[in-house]
Amino acid sequence: SLLTIAVTSLTASLVFATNTKADSVNVYLLYNKVSMEHLYTASKNEYQSLPKISRDWKQEGINFRAQGNPGQGTKAILRVYNPRSGEHLYTSDNYEAQVLTTKNGWRNEGVAFYSQTKSTKAVYRLYNPAAGIGAHFTTMDAYEKNILASRGWKYEGIAWYAADPSTTTVYVAGTDSKVYWYSRKSLLYYGNKVGNPVNQSQIIVMTEQAALNQNLRH
Repeated sequence: SLLTIAVTSLTASLVFATNTKADSVNVYLLYNKVSMEHLYTASKNEYQSLPKISRDWKQEGINFRAQGNPGQGTKAILRVYNPRSGEHLYTSDNYEAQVLTTKNGWRNEGVAFYSQTKSTKAVYRLYNPAAGIGAHFTTMDAYEKNILASRGWKYEGIAWYAADPSTTTVYVAGTDSKVYWYSRKSLLYYGNKVGNPVNQSQIIVMTEQAALNQNLRH
């Protein structure tokens, strides 16, 4: 199925839960510096807990926003887990999830979040069998998608759609910045991390659609 991403978790005991009260939720990104894996999760608890379980996991902030509740024009993205390999798959394909959980020993962890079925903010999927656990990779960055495709990754199409950019608030460090962030806190943290503190008075708040219209990228 196109709508699958492979990611790894260090532990099967960590409770996976999403915020089902909000119309839109943050989907966070973590990176494992040992396995070189990216882990996407809509669970703030998981996002905060994994780095405490192992220092190998590093928080990389909010990667995108998704729907938190089912509704018209949404599609469930399911999460299944392989206890033998530690691998997770995210998929919108009920049949794929059923086959994995009933015939191949995977565990169904429920709905991760809900994708819009139509939006201008596509999340792309690529595949590289030589990449091991991280063989599937997703990105909203069309430039990154094209670069990876030119380096041997197979582009497999649109995985899902992130929340409507016209209703999503983003933050930009200043008029010279080419990048936007989904939270002010993440923007400030990254600036301090790279030794280039952000002047809060210069932060620009806009919709994601406005940022895209200015050719900014996340």
